[in-house]
Amino acid sequence: MVITLRQDGSNDRRRKGTRRGKLTAEQFLEKFENVTPSSDDNQFKATCPAHDDNTASLSIRIDGEKALLKCHAGCKTEDVVKAVGLTMSDLSLAPSTTKSMKLKKQRQPSGAKASPTTSGTIIETYDYHDEDGDLVYQVCRMQPKSFRQRRPDGNGGWIWNLKGINRLLYRLPELMASDKRTTVFLCEGETDVGTLTDQGLVATTNSGGAKKWCDEFNESLRGREVVILPDNDDPGWKHATQIAAALTGIAKSVKVLQLDGLPEKGDVSDWFEQGHRASELKQLAANTDEWTPDEEEMEFQPFPTHLLPAPIARFVREAAKSLGCNEAFLAVPLLSVFAAAIGNSRRIQLKKGWCEPSVLWAAIVGDSGTLKSPALDLLLEPLHRRQQEAAEKHKKRMEKHEQQSAKYEKVVKKASSLSEVAIAQKFSVDEFIKPETPVLARYLCGDTTIEALSLLLQDQPRGLLMFRDELSGWLAGFDAYKPSRGADEAHWLSMHRAGALTVDRKTDRMLICVPMAAVSVTGGIQPNILARVLESRHFESGLAARLLFAYPPKPIRRWTDEEISDEAKASYESVIERLYGLRPGLEEGVRDVPIYVPLSESGRDALVKFVNEHAQEQFLIAGDPAAAWSKLEGYAARLALIIHCVRVVSGDESLESVDTIDASSIQAGVAIARWFGREALRVYLIVRPDEAVEKASLVQELLAIIRRRGGRITARVLATNSRRFGKSVDEAEVWLRQLVKLGLATSEVVKRKGRPRTDYVLHGGGVYERSKT
Repeated sequence: MVITLRQDGSNDRRRKGTRRGKLTAEQFLEKFENVTPSSDDNQFKATCPAHDDNTASLSIRIDGEKALLKCHAGCKTEDVVKAVGLTMSDLSLAPSTTKSMKLKKQRQPSGAKASPTTSGTIIETYDYHDEDGDLVYQVCRMQPKSFRQRRPDGNGGWIWNLKGINRLLYRLPELMASDKRTTVFLCEGETDVGTLTDQGLVATTNSGGAKKWCDEFNESLRGREVVILPDNDDPGWKHATQIAAALTGIAKSVKVLQLDGLPEKGDVSDWFEQGHRASELKQLAANTDEWTPDEEEMEFQPFPTHLLPAPIARFVREAAKSLGCNEAFLAVPLLSVFAAAIGNSRRIQLKKGWCEPSVLWAAIVGDSGTLKSPALDLLLEPLHRRQQEAAEKHKKRMEKHEQQSAKYEKVVKKASSLSEVAIAQKFSVDEFIKPETPVLARYLCGDTTIEALSLLLQDQPRGLLMFRDELSGWLAGFDAYKPSRGADEAHWLSMHRAGALTVDRKTDRMLICVPMAAVSVTGGIQPNILARVLESRHFESGLAARLLFAYPPKPIRRWTDEEISDEAKASYESVIERLYGLRPGLEEGVRDVPIYVPLSESGRDALVKFVNEHAQEQFLIAGDPAAAWSKLEGYAARLALIIHCVRVVSGDESLESVDTIDASSIQAGVAIARWFGREALRVYLIVRPDEAVEKASLVQELLAIIRRRGGRITARVLATNSRRFGKSVDEAEVWLRQLVKLGLATSEVVKRKGRPRTDYVLHGGGVYERSKT
């Protein structure tokens, strides 16, 4: 759904995907950036929108009434058209496009300059100056229509790229010189900025158009009243909401004003051409409410910290207050730290043939300045200290080993000149046993290459925690140096289930075999980088579905005198030490094997209830969310195992037994898994939005609203509290009846004075809650 603001200030809705006629070739080409013609009249090159493209790797051919696309970097056509807001059906063009293409190429504006690096023609340039007024780079509008960027080379010429150049807002000196109380209008293009400036308004834009907003732009608008004017299309609206989210908490106020009466893809310049005036635009802006994400985005729900065992919940709360960050930035990577500490010492046995290992892949998503790194540093302090102590012990063992090896070599050398009888008389059997090389205990790793990991895991049967402050390197590095893709991801998928890992070393042709390769993952990543590096192949392979996300809103940074108590920090560090102290089982011929922890009777009942409810929810979900949802069953069990082990080492007296996993641990794992499912949808709405994701987000938002009310709601309460599910009681009733039809809820008629009331009750009621004290 897209919100359209009428000129009277009221909100209206129009559905995405409204019918439109076929595109002409020119309209089709305008969807892409840096389009330049080749020697063939109907062949063009452009930068591919489906990946970070600096080499114009996309070929576009207009073949009669069809557009043919090929990305030479390997992107699928479906992903390319989707990235510019089109579908595969849009490759069928309006008739007679070939002729119009030739006519356009033959017409060139008088006085136009030829670009030295392209066969297009510059028809207009837009200068980007820094705050001191110095020219930093230009955006060039080309014919046929495309946009190129260049920077001065210092010798009167141009360099046709912006490598190493910080992006700027358009007309930055004018913006910074303007009265800070004056409203700033943000548009999608330099032409629109010129239109608004001619009307006496303060306006700016970012180079590159939609989806090219950078965090460094935010500071230039700090404390300003900002009104964003999106173009009348879906990319324009998404671009506007991206900017609004980035400026929230930085700008004094943020509004998104979608002008009424614009044609498809129309902009504010079109609006002024219709006869409107600046005074009207100011009045519309004044009547518009400040932007909130509730209408188009899922609202963030706080991490359920109270579900963690008491000493850990206390640590998370105190640490979050001390750092001034969201509790999720601590709780989520903390679960990965605990998972790695348990490693292959324990697995949860759900039933015969179904067990889950202690492996978690967690990513905290946030813009620069959201305190991701300080939170991770605090959590990993005990592991770094443990690693340092292990390195010091290893150094001493190696010194002793070198002495023993020297003695061994000396004995062997002396014995080589003696007879067997003399050897037996002079030396004992033990003196001929070659000393084993000590193994350095490892807890953390940063090298994500499969060969390096396999060598480490050979000597670390418990498993490892792979930590990257920036997870982009991990995601982007799969098969980076291999001609065929997919091998690295297959190995990682095996490590997610703590399965066998077999690697052929190319250097010495050595075969590395790890029977149980368990690697948990944690780290941070910025949302715009995540959208770039999380590619289609990661979704297709199932790797994306295995990532647990936390994406809280950006906080307003304020000084705090809060500190972490010594007791809370000591409790956290003690839990880590004791988790590493959990000994695995022993099996003949195998050094260590996991101890399989079964469910108690109450634990089994709680799990069966969740699995059945979860299966019913999946009927409503398709596409990428369905893959993520399919992993939540296993993750609920893994989280329950972690909760159980922490309760054991913390001495939780409410445990039914240290040897079985009870209902309390299962219910906590289920509730946290549901929270992660919701966060996955919020992240997917940013990195891979489509109808399946939007539908799944609506369904989960509806379920979350009901669960927050104890699992029971009426249509009137739903309609009153959430406009997403209907403007009337009747519309809200339709949504609730769908839940009943799908078996997710039941309807109950409550008799009372006057007219009876119909309540809708979720199976399983509300979210399980441990004591919040």
